[in-house]
This record gives sequence, C-alpha cells and structure tokens, in this order.
Amino acid sequence: MNILLGLSILVCLVGLFLRFSGWFSKGIRLPETPIPAAKRFGAGMQSLFSTLFSEKLVTVITTFFTDVLFQKRLLSHSIMRWVAHTLIFAGFILLLFMHGLGIGVSEFFFSDYYSTLQPYLSLRNLFGLMVLTGVIIAVYRRLTDKPKRVKSYSSDWVSLALVGFIILSGMLLESSKISSNALYQEMVEEYGDVADESEALALETYWAAEHGVYSSNAVKPYDPELVEQGREINGNSCIECHAPANGAFVSFSLAKIMGPLAAALGDSTTVSTLNFLHLLTCFALLAWLPFSKMFHIIAVPVSLLINGVMGFKKPAENLENSLTRQMIGLSACTHCGSCSELCSSLMFYESFQNDFILPSEKVQFLKKIAAGEKVDQATLNHLQKGLYICTSCDRCSTVCPSGINLRDIFVSARYHLLNQGVPETSILSHFSFPLAVAKSYVDDHLKALKRLEERFKNSFKKLSDMTTLTLAKPALVGNNSFQGCYSCQRCTNICPVVRLYDNPAEQLDMLPHQIIFSLGIGNKEIAMGSRMIWSCSTCYLCQEHCPNQVELTDIFYNLKNAAISKIESGGNA
Repeated sequence: MNILLGLSILVCLVGLFLRFSGWFSKGIRLPETPIPAAKRFGAGMQSLFSTLFSEKLVTVITTFFTDVLFQKRLLSHSIMRWVAHTLIFAGFILLLFMHGLGIGVSEFFFSDYYSTLQPYLSLRNLFGLMVLTGVIIAVYRRLTDKPKRVKSYSSDWVSLALVGFIILSGMLLESSKISSNALYQEMVEEYGDVADESEALALETYWAAEHGVYSSNAVKPYDPELVEQGREINGNSCIECHAPANGAFVSFSLAKIMGPLAAALGDSTTVSTLNFLHLLTCFALLAWLPFSKMFHIIAVPVSLLINGVMGFKKPAENLENSLTRQMIGLSACTHCGSCSELCSSLMFYESFQNDFILPSEKVQFLKKIAAGEKVDQATLNHLQKGLYICTSCDRCSTVCPSGINLRDIFVSARYHLLNQGVPETSILSHFSFPLAVAKSYVDDHLKALKRLEERFKNSFKKLSDMTTLTLAKPALVGNNSFQGCYSCQRCTNICPVVRLYDNPAEQLDMLPHQIIFSLGIGNKEIAMGSRMIWSCSTCYLCQEHCPNQVELTDIFYNLKNAAISKIESGGNA
C-alpha cells in the first residue's frame, strides 16, 4: 500500500505540473510569435503582487469568503446545487483533515485526537453522510433535468462514483471493524486484563451490547449483570481509547448487517478486503485529480478570485494574462450546466439540437483545442456554428459559479476557427455580435466578413446586376403568406434598418417589399442573396403592421436558412 500511495502521489504531482505549466504556455488563440511561458508566468506574478499590495487586497479577502468558501454565486442561481456542493465540499474537506491525512496531521489540529473517541467517532459519520447526501442530490439533478440541457459525460459519473465509493467503502470498513470478533480478540490479547473465562465472557458480552461486536458466545437478550461486569473490566483497560461504538451512528447500524455477513466470509478477510478497496479508491482519486474535472477544486478558487478582482467584463491588462486567465477558466469548468440552463440561445438548441450551442458543451471541446489536440473537421464545423449562434449576452459569464469569463473565451475561439478555414455563414446574421463586444477583433471580423461576402456574391445574383426579371410560379419558402402582399410598402416604410441609410437600396440590395415581391414572381435566388435579410433586426414591426398579415420576419429566417444550405452544399440546394 505504501508503494501504491507513493505512485499515486507521484502521478498527482506530475499531473499538477502539467496543468500549471499549461496555464502559462497554452491558449485558444495564440499569437503568431509565441510568448515564452516564463514571460507569461512573470506577468501573472506581477499582477498577483500588485493586487496583494494594493487596496484590491480587501476585494480578494471579501471574494474568498463570499464566493470561494460560501459560494454566493452558486447560491443565487440554485439552492439545490448549492446544498449539494456544500455537503460534498465541506464534508470531504473535514474528513480529509480530521481523518484522511493521518494521526500526525489530525493531532496537529486536534490535540486530543483519537479516531475511536468522541466527538471524532460521531463527526466522521456525520461528515461522511453529508458527502453521500450531496452525491445523491447531484446524481438526481443530472438524471431529472428536463429538457436535457445538462449533459453528462462518463468523467462526470466517474467523479461522483469515486467520491461516493470512498465514503461508502469507508463506512462499510468501519462497520466491519466494529463487528469483527477477530479484531476484538486481538485487542483483548494485547490490552485486555482478563483473569479467566467468566471475565472474558463478561467483557465480550459488554462489547457485543455496547460496541456492536458480533459474538456467538454472547447470547441475546444480553444478561444485564454480565454487561455491567464487562463494563467494569473494560474500564480498567479500554475506556481511555474507545468510546461506545454506537456514537458512529451510521457505521454502527451497518455493523448489525455486516457482522453476520463478515462472520460467514471471515471477518479478518472482510476487513482487509474493504481496507484495500477503500485505500485503493482514495489513491485512484488522488492520481486522477489533476487529469480530470476534479482539478476544479484548485482552479475554481483561483478563477473566482480573479473574477472578484477584475470582473468578467474587464479585459486583462495584457495578452499574457488574457491567455492565462482563459486557461484557468477552462480548468475551472465543472461541467455543471448552469450556463446552458440559462443560455439566451436555447431556442436555437431546441430547433437544431447542436450540443455546441450550449455553453457548457462548447467549453469541453475548447479545452481540447487549447491543449493543441486534434479535432475532426465535422466537429469543428458544429462547434463553429455553436459559437456564432451565441449572442454574446454575457448571461453565461454572469451565472457561472466558477467565475469563468466565458464570453472572452468564446470570442477568441470564434476567430481562432475563422483562421482555420471557411468563415461561418452566420457571421452575416445580426446574432453575431463580436464586433460590438470585442473591439480588438475589428480587423479580423472585417476580413472574415469580406471573405464571406465574396462567397455570397459568387453564389447569388443581385437585383442591380439583373437587366430583366422573369415571371414564374411563386417561390417555395415554407411560408405562403407572402402571396397576400399587394406592395403597399408599409413594411419598408416602418423598417428601422431601412431608416438607418440614406440610400438603403444600395446598402441592403433589396428592400423588404421588394424581397416579398421577388418571391411572388418566383425569383427566390435574388431574395436569398440580399443583404436585407441579414441586416434584419427581427423586431417584427413589419410583420405586426402588415395589413395582409404577411409574416415577413419568419420568411426572412427561412430565406437565411435556405441561403446557408445552398452555400454549404456547394450551390446545389
């Protein structure tokens, strides 16, 4: 077991080194000239010390108590999740310091510590029960979320299973020790002061009655005189290091079941097997921690403190710290799904069922991109669509209990993917707001927009380029309400987008009433290529004021979808 412990510590330390070095060497959108890790680390340390030796120290301390310890952000979003987190985190940490780190550490915090004395006997069971309850609440939430916006990966279940099994195996181990007659006999031989068989029976009867030892010699109902005689004998040798085992209220209850079962299997074998499983699971969790989402127990406090000082809307003072903050944020994601539950783009997810529309799912794959892993092109295409459907409303960053600046990560990812290939066609839509929220990306945005407009120019004809119009059957756009249009032009007159321009016909290619007219004469092509449908703000004023109830905004949506389909299919749609 010592060898396994040493190996798990070694693996954990290697993993922590890789994680921390990744903070200062990797990123989603690295500059063309690489920034040395030492320079990024130095910039981070400089920001840290300038914060600690300034008035911002008060903010750091406040954030530590409100956000890190008491999880104010999580509480404001979901009481159930806050209860689950608090039970798991508080219970596990208290168990770790009071029990898991061994007698040396526990005695440092508690001078009178001994695992079989009160209050430690009861507290250990209480803390374990807290963790198990928190795990059950977390599992319930993931199984019952409707609609299914909280996605669960195998790593999420493994994390919960490891934590739950550590606690459950520890309770079963303690209950098997409580009921083990073999361990009891070893203790009597080493510490007991028993003169003859009658005293041995009295002591064993007392331990069976008060401590839950499984005994074939002590017969129920226990003789009160034997119990009292055993209590007196026990007081001469064992009372200083053993409180009544019923103080361990969970394990003592389980001992009533474990006693007969362990006796049948061999209680020494049962104790040693459970001990091995319990320690092995603890070592596995320790080794797995830096390579899994469990690393968030380190990354989340750092992310919350950064968020507390900077806020999610304030950019980092330099590129080095911006990249580092992104990497810390990706490490801090617990895949809890809070951002996905309140995402402003959920209406698109319900229609398209692209998981990358959900913020929590984008983050999982952006971790791979930041780490430099290869991702297949089909997945990248789906990810790019999910990134451009994002409205950059900041709601995800606001509700994130880990304090991650998700908007900054998503905007960086947009332009990283744009540099990898064809620009996403949704960049023409008003749902793409990076130009407004990230001024530093203006040049990139305009370059991508130019490339995309060139593709549309080559795919569709403009009204101004046509010398003749042909008449055909009304176009098929999934909405026939345009057939009621009689060109009164009320839609164009009331359109706020049209009113933005001195010469709207030149800037928008076609005006709203012209688009509807073109559909009426069967010319869908020029309608799909018009910049008007991409500039539409979906205010629905045209649709609300149309005297013939033509559903213009809905028709514009259908035209945009048809245009994207044609572009992506190579012009064959």
